[in-house]
Amino acid sequence: MVACGLQPELDALAVQHCPAGRGHYHAALYDALAGALLLASLAREPALAQLSTMQLLALSTLDGDRATSCNSGRLF
Repeated sequence: MVACGLQPELDALAVQHCPAGRGHYHAALYDALAGALLLASLAREPALAQLSTMQLLALSTLDGDRATSCNSGRLF
């Protein structure tokens, strides 16, 4: 989150939404907020915003067979 510049926003959301003592990594709600912020950030990237879910999934794997499967519309 720090590398993406999203840590301040995540910390602010944690103060608003996480129970006391649970505003840190490896606490379920905090991690869910972090994941949502990352996804929203990716959606704002013009090069990625136009891709389908399957194309994004293909980009997320290092396994060539799985990437090919996703790009052909099949899920592994």
